[in-house]
Amino acid sequence: MSPQQRWQNANPLARWAHLATTSAIKKGILVRQSCAICGSTRTDFHHDPRFYDQPLRGTWLCRLHHVAEHRRLRQEGGAE
Repeated sequence: MSPQQRWQNANPLARWAHLATTSAIKKGILVRQSCAICGSTRTDFHHDPRFYDQPLRGTWLCRLHHVAEHRRLRQEGGAE
């Protein structure tokens, strides 16, 4: 089993939130925005782990700031 598959199996609510977000983007329900920190237009949707049950609640972040946010959350013990 790949690391990604292990993560998906261990985090079903987070996985559901990611799938819901992807679907919403494809359907035009959720529109990609620029990074909330630097304004870059190449962004990913960041889900706050406290709100995985609300899959469209999150922040658009560029890869640099998305990775930095996950690093910060890991240091605080709040993200996988």
